[in-house]
Amino acid sequence: MSGALSTRPAFLAWLDDAAAGRAGALLAWRFDRISREGLPAVARLLEVLKASGGRMLTYGDRMDSDSHAFRITAAVLSEVAYTERETLKARVLSRQANDRRKGWWTRERPFGYVVQDHRLVRHPDEAPIVRELVRRAMTGDSLRALAKWLDAEGVPTPKAAKGYKRPDKPARNGRTYTGPPTWQLQSVRVILRNPALAGWLPNEGLPVRGEDGELIVVANDPILSPGEWHGLQTALNARSALNADGRRRPAVGAAPAHELSRLLRCECGGAMTFQRGGRGQRKKGADAFKCVRSSQGASPCPGNYVNAPAITAEVSSRVARRVAALEPGSPEFQAVAARWLREQDPVDDAERRAAVAAIANAEAAVADLEAARYERGEFVGVNGIARWTALYERATARLAAATAAAPDADHVVDVGGLLDAFQLLESLDGGTAEDRRALYLLTFDVVTILRDRALPPEARFRVRWAGEDESADA
Repeated sequence: MSGALSTRPAFLAWLDDAAAGRAGALLAWRFDRISREGLPAVARLLEVLKASGGRMLTYGDRMDSDSHAFRITAAVLSEVAYTERETLKARVLSRQANDRRKGWWTRERPFGYVVQDHRLVRHPDEAPIVRELVRRAMTGDSLRALAKWLDAEGVPTPKAAKGYKRPDKPARNGRTYTGPPTWQLQSVRVILRNPALAGWLPNEGLPVRGEDGELIVVANDPILSPGEWHGLQTALNARSALNADGRRRPAVGAAPAHELSRLLRCECGGAMTFQRGGRGQRKKGADAFKCVRSSQGASPCPGNYVNAPAITAEVSSRVARRVAALEPGSPEFQAVAARWLREQDPVDDAERRAAVAAIANAEAAVADLEAARYERGEFVGVNGIARWTALYERATARLAAATAAAPDADHVVDVGGLLDAFQLLESLDGGTAEDRRALYLLTFDVVTILRDRALPPEARFRVRWAGEDESADA
């Protein structure tokens, strides 16, 4: 393990053993393999060697702790190793920053692209496959269904294609890949979540911004437009489920077991999962929802369940009253309309939200530069003011460009389709579960179930409607 790391289990275990008298010698190739964090990091080693009478030997630089000059030599070499480490780190960071400024791709190619002249270019065979994956994902196919489709089409997995820098180049080192022959869900998820699909440099699944605040573009002809990528992420996020702690986790797109699945939450924060009566632990009784935390042993939830037909009837009744009371132009109506528009045209909605985010980032950059000069007293002197002026002009130019590219704020969106969608109210009594769930997703975020079953339904079930913040759950 690298000497640049301060937490190395084997080395720390040896120190403990040496201090306890269970180890008497430490062998290393060179002293910088012991530590590259400077003199403070080797202080404990020197203390342990002195107290235990242990001995340290290195082969490369011939160091011996029994030598009279060991301590001074160790101090010098530890600082030299630290300086080398920091110098190398600075060089790597400088090179990475330079590559980002140039918009270069310096990693292994992502699925769907090839690398040419440090830029991503569409792979002639894989790019159409990615487009088809996106289309199928947007129409509701699960990750499992997408993986099966890839296998059925005979598409090589990413690891099988690894090493193909160009379509006509053979596998790396001339060897044939013998890994998993089938596609895994995680591989499909990584492809669909990658910002490189829109031509952006990714880091931990998010697009990277450069020093000027703009997204770094590394592809000449991206597979997706920014709006298409944002729309895809919105669709994938909408299919995520709740963990027991209330956080979202990636879902594979399976159909919900009940029309209220993933929409109910216990007051402890855990998800309420559907259990069908007559199966498993519920060998008798009706269908019900149960808090997942109640079956996790030493958990903060003593248990919570609710009769599924009862909660379904209550939620349907509240949604019907909510929709009937909505007035066009009201904040409540606008919140529902925004969700409806996202469903009808996710790409257009994503482009609008991306434009709003670009304006907000540009405004923040301008405000920070103004505060840096006039409040924090930065950019002093003639050279400092000249640099500030150049940065400020660039920031204001980006703000003007983002504002000009944003959709017209006075543009009136036709919500006639939304008013037609309210006819789904009739389906609450006799429609399909899919129709009812679609209306639920438009009108509310989550229903919190209190554990006190003695409370009347209007007090036990708390609905957070569209547009309300989490304080509505309290």
